[in-house]
Amino acid sequence: MCVRICRADRVTAPWDHVTGTITIPAELTADRAVTAVRAVLTALAVQQPGGRAICWCGADVAVPAPTRDEVVAHGA
Repeated sequence: MCVRICRADRVTAPWDHVTGTITIPAELTADRAVTAVRAVLTALAVQQPGGRAICWCGADVAVPAPTRDEVVAHGA
């Protein structure tokens, strides 16, 4: 299962290994959201070349726009 990205008002744990979800603060701008997702993926030992977020499957990760509690699933 590929990574899922969720924005939330409150983030207690950025990575949920059970659901495969990275949670980022809702108020982050698009650029900062990508940086946050890249940081979590890097901590999970997923190489992040260039300026975009890359899933462990090698595809680009879709980071949701700054709206509240929106979830974007990547992959199948």
